[in-house]
Amino acid sequence: MKPATQHKYSTGEIFSILWRTQRSVLVTVLSILSGTFLLVVLLTSNRATRMSRHSLPADQVEHSLDPAQEERVIRLASYFYCTCGVCPDVPLEECACGFAAEERNFIREQILADATDKTIIQLVNDRFGGLVRRTPSGESDSVINQ
Repeated sequence: MKPATQHKYSTGEIFSILWRTQRSVLVTVLSILSGTFLLVVLLTSNRATRMSRHSLPADQVEHSLDPAQEERVIRLASYFYCTCGVCPDVPLEECACGFAAEERNFIREQILADATDKTIIQLVNDRFGGLVRRTPSGESDSVINQ
């Protein structure tokens, strides 16, 4: 009969190895979970900030210019979609959320600063995004392509 094989580790050493392995797996899992939690918190807080701007009544946020300037605001806004993240592909000139009002007010400020249409479109796109290169009805897109 063959003699029993001797193991090179004692029972205590085996438990110690298993404990260290499980501990490192536990630390890895906890690190992943905490990183995921932080990411969710950051994304949620950004969304909450956008939602608070989204919920502002547009009539309390927007400032009016003379009719010709307001027509220009609407025409320039028509090149963009609202970028609040809540309104699903709503054109900026039609959107009633507070974020869209903020974007239109930015256009108004640029008009008051005597910026050209091309400059305003570029500034709005750089700051907010949402340029769709769509042409408002009845207009060519020569303003964008200049």
